[in-house]
Amino acid sequence: MAQMKNAVKIFISYASQDKNYLLDIKKWLRYAQHENITIWDDGELGLAKSWDQTIKARLNEADIVLFLISIDFLSSRYIQEIELKQALDRHRAGKCYLVPVFVRHCILDELDEVMVFQGFPKGTFFSDLTHELDRYYTEFQRKITALIGEVRINNFGIVGEDHEVSGQGLEQKEQAITIREQENYQKKILLAPVKSHIALMLADALASQIEREKKYQSWEFTLIQPFDEAKFEEEMANSLYTVHIFTSQNEINDGAERGMFDFAFKNTQNSEFKSSLIWLSSPDLEDKLPAEMKACTIIKGLPSDLTDNIKVNEIKRQEIIDNKKKIFLPKLSVFMMYDFEKDHGSPIRIKLKRELEGRGEILSDFAPPNYTNDVIENYLNISEGVIIFYGNSTINWYCHWQDQIQKMFSRCSRAVYIDNPDKIDKLERDVNNKAFLVMQEEGLIRQYVDQFITNLKNSSNCHGI
Repeated sequence: MAQMKNAVKIFISYASQDKNYLLDIKKWLRYAQHENITIWDDGELGLAKSWDQTIKARLNEADIVLFLISIDFLSSRYIQEIELKQALDRHRAGKCYLVPVFVRHCILDELDEVMVFQGFPKGTFFSDLTHELDRYYTEFQRKITALIGEVRINNFGIVGEDHEVSGQGLEQKEQAITIREQENYQKKILLAPVKSHIALMLADALASQIEREKKYQSWEFTLIQPFDEAKFEEEMANSLYTVHIFTSQNEINDGAERGMFDFAFKNTQNSEFKSSLIWLSSPDLEDKLPAEMKACTIIKGLPSDLTDNIKVNEIKRQEIIDNKKKIFLPKLSVFMMYDFEKDHGSPIRIKLKRELEGRGEILSDFAPPNYTNDVIENYLNISEGVIIFYGNSTINWYCHWQDQIQKMFSRCSRAVYIDNPDKIDKLERDVNNKAFLVMQEEGLIRQYVDQFITNLKNSSNCHGI
């Protein structure tokens, strides 16, 4: 029985001569390590005698394999005959993702099997770049972040397994199944059978429009035209959109066309993704529609109006899928530093925490009472950002921890929220506003958090609002 994995495992294959690039790659991947993600390379072998078995075992359980490609990578017999071969075999079996990272210039003619994958940086090598290195590494980081999300969706979305999940795990499993179902959906437009001469003409016009879209716009949708109600109902389960043509009030009131609409509407009205569209031969018919039909999308114009509407719906459908995927992406860790006894119950601090975590991108943490410098340092070591909440604490408390955090935490993603009492005095007297993003207005918490998250993601310098 397959088991859901507890961690996303990344394996880095590289030549020892490229260790500096390895360290850079691991630095850019560091953001994910606290998030139950393991990153492994042979530098962690130490003095292990069974190094060959260890490498093969680690590679065999990897979800994502990175190849740091250079002339030394290509010249390594072990990499070519063991690591590359094993990784490609596992990818063909659908067990891992492969990502080539082009670190030093070399000829790639003999890497056909690897070059089919999207590599980084695109069209060049890191060794050839003299400017905007951070931008290229950021693109790489985003790619790996997305792959981590895909692995988690796969892990949670195992259908038909016997293991039980509950709470957040159950919610994630349901979301993962929904995502995969939607991504695997065949893009079909189901046209309900029609009888009248006008409706048949409109059906032919729609078929021609879709063929033009497919030919000239590379549209992926196919029109399905069943000849009877039974076939229509059978095709419903496999179609994203159903189209219902109405040419008279009789068809709207009690014709076979209305019966098929009622069946389709019942199956799509509560769906996030499926839609029933009504196409009227005359705009005058809209006034004759009952309320439940008016709740649907109504097309009164050309076949191109209908296909344009579906294109807009497809953009919205993809946005829903992308939003669902966000819960599977690695979250950024933020440490909130405050005087536990004096500010743990502060409404403003709690509001700030909720705003941070409400984005779905942040995991926030705080130190327990009676913390020491060592405890704080441990928290900072696994965090991408830190916020000091300066509320009812003393001047001595704030100045001490501001100084300590500047020494311990050299990254730019630092902020301080200043609350009453004496907010203005605190800002002018105590806060180093060049080293910290300063937050001080409750009404601007959302904007502050937007800026803070941008700093986290871009590793840019902190600037106040």
